[in-house]
Amino acid sequence: MITKIISGGQTGADLGGLKAAKELGIPTGGFAPTNFITELGPNLELRDIYKLADEGDNYITRTEKNVKVSDATVIFAQKLGSAGTKLTLNKVGRYKKYVILNPLPGDLRIWLETHPDIKILNIAGNRASVDPGAEATAKNTLLRALDPDLQDWV
Repeated sequence: MITKIISGGQTGADLGGLKAAKELGIPTGGFAPTNFITELGPNLELRDIYKLADEGDNYITRTEKNVKVSDATVIFAQKLGSAGTKLTLNKVGRYKKYVILNPLPGDLRIWLETHPDIKILNIAGNRASVDPGAEATAKNTLLRALDPDLQDWV
């Protein structure tokens, strides 16, 4: 059972994961770059609503910390070759963490059920400027995978 969903707070997949967690009543957190900077500028909702910590450094450091403190990472990325996705996959390998790429809701649900030791789930993937649908994809996939009332994939 997932006890916390974290991300780095960037637009796109990261934010979609945080929004899904809030709707599901799952605690949120994670590490964001200095001053909660996203591609659209500072986003203090990351601190005030989603409880992310100001890493005080950069995207590389926050990505590494989010991978390190989580049990697994879900990546939502139409552009798998993006710098951020490559970095995340590198850190997942370094820390020997579970990872799943672009799961459908049913696949994510089954994956989580087969890995009951996953409690803290890191959400990563493309930012909105790279994939305008990343936020909705992440949010909807997580809602359908984690909310019993929305599990219409069976």
